[in-house]
Amino acid sequence: MIAKSEGRLDQMAMKTESIQFDTRKDLNQIADVLRSAGGQIEKIQGDPLGRLGASKQDIEVVISGEERRGLLKLVAGYWAVQVYVLDQGSSRHVELIALGESTMSKIMAGAKYGSDVFGAMTSGERFFELKFSKQHRDEIARALA
Repeated sequence: MIAKSEGRLDQMAMKTESIQFDTRKDLNQIADVLRSAGGQIEKIQGDPLGRLGASKQDIEVVISGEERRGLLKLVAGYWAVQVYVLDQGSSRHVELIALGESTMSKIMAGAKYGSDVFGAMTSGERFFELKFSKQHRDEIARALA
């Protein structure tokens, strides 16, 4: 069974959408799926508050990448998925969190660069789009099911 939740850290920050499920795949098989996800993998570094009440996970990474779109594939969109896996013996509990920037954060970045949202997007800033993040999260979930 897949449990789903949505959240928003605040209007100027990340939007999130999380799914959780159990899989019979072992940690090595899960690692292989994550490596094949097509993005850059980074370890989630010491969050001082951690995930309160949660024990240390066996896998804690964020995977991110670029999605090209448009007729000539000239426009880049970015995606990111946080991955938490806990080995429970006979199964592994997986949480996949799709990340996306809020529209307000894009507008504020535009103000920072003295332009509009498009100006912020062309300034070299990378914005994670929840739509793309959810697509990649769901692909990873299907591969782990």
